[in-house]
Parts: sequence; structure tokens; C-alpha cells
Amino acid sequence: MLLEEPLPVTNLGDEGIRVAYQLDLFGKLKRGEQAAEANSEAVAAARDLAAITVTAETVRSYVQICSANHGYQVVQQQLGLQQKQLELTRRLASAGRMTATDVLRAQAQRDSVNAALPAYQAQRDAARYRLAMLLGKAPA
Repeated sequence: MLLEEPLPVTNLGDEGIRVAYQLDLFGKLKRGEQAAEANSEAVAAARDLAAITVTAETVRSYVQICSANHGYQVVQQQLGLQQKQLELTRRLASAGRMTATDVLRAQAQRDSVNAALPAYQAQRDAARYRLAMLLGKAPA
């Protein structure tokens, strides 16, 4: 049997453009945008802080090296003076003008000054190694 009436035309496809908007009634999208911007600013601030910290530590290490070098030179000069004092004390003791106790005291003072040298060397080396690490170079 054939149908005498035509079938109604139905369109199964939808070729129209659909646009959907999400209404921001409570400001959720705006707060999300502000949070993303704040996060970006926080990352930039952290980067700046890291750069400032590395710069400050580099300057600090350099100043410590200079200070340790100066201290080392001062102690070396003191050591030279103490050595001369010891020699003078020995000569005076051999001439009978000073006692053996005075010679021992002069030796102890010289040895005390001499004992300060390694501390300045250690401070200088530690600062040099820290500076080399900050600059990404070998400590030598």
C-alpha cells in the first residue's frame, strides 16, 4: 500500500548558532579573574624577592671576604710586631735586663696572635665558597 498523503517534513539537524552566557550574578567569575591576577603578581614578587636575596647574599659574601682579608693582614702585622718584641725580650733577657718569665710571656703573646690567623683564613674561605656558589663558579 502506498500512502496518498506526503509525510510531514521534520528537520533532525539543527544548523543554528547557539550562544550561551553564564550570568555572573554573585561575582564568582570576577573573583576568579582577580585571583588569577593576584597569583600572577605573587609569582612576579617571588621572582623579584629571589633576585634581591641572591644579590644581597653576593654582596654580603664579598664584604665578608674583604673583611677577613683585612683582619688577616692586621693579624699578620701584629704577629710581626710580636715576633720583634719576642726577639727584643730575648736579647734583653740574655743581657740580664729581663727574666725568663718575660720571655715566656712574649712567646705566649706571639703564639696567641698566631692562633688567630686560621680563624680569618676560615672566614675568608667560607665566604669565597659561598660567593662561588652564588655565582655558579668553581670555588678556586
